[in-house]
Amino acid sequence: MAPRSRGRRGPSIPQRKRIYIGCEGRAEVEYARWLQDLVNESHKQFHLSTKDLHGGGNPIHMLEIALKDRARQQALSRFHASALLLDADTCSGASEIVADANRRAKKHGFIIVWQCPCGEGFLLRHVRGLRAAAEQSAREARDDFRRTFNREPPLELHEIRGHFGRVGNDMLLEVAGSTEGFQELLHQLRLP
Repeated sequence: MAPRSRGRRGPSIPQRKRIYIGCEGRAEVEYARWLQDLVNESHKQFHLSTKDLHGGGNPIHMLEIALKDRARQQALSRFHASALLLDADTCSGASEIVADANRRAKKHGFIIVWQCPCGEGFLLRHVRGLRAAAEQSAREARDDFRRTFNREPPLELHEIRGHFGRVGNDMLLEVAGSTEGFQELLHQLRLP
């Protein structure tokens, strides 16, 4: 048996580009994990690094937490893109807060996906026949979520997979077309 050459290596595996996803809570983390599944099925070019911001409050405060966490993680390697998944109902009626959050996020290279009216309503909009969830109040969306999925939020990743199945590109594009920031995030992920 011939000795192995130490100077030659096999083909290298390209490193995935990292995308930072700051998540308002556990439901958004599970949703980001589902997006990672879609990326893996499509092209495997990105790794989504998620952070539960334990939010439910001021979007500026959650952005500040995300900025610190992203800076800490970038010590390892840079991020290709950064996004926040936030509920729109946390600042309903406060357009100046939304504008300030969007301005600060853009300054620091973040995309904010405003889940309308809330995370539960955003998930419902992925399910065919429930597209009207965007017009619901957050309370109506949460009640509708409980009826539709027969449980309290959040859905675990395996439940998202089971309920959403393989959501078609047309459905993702439809949700993206009516959700601020989501179309830009899908573009960064090269979906669909």
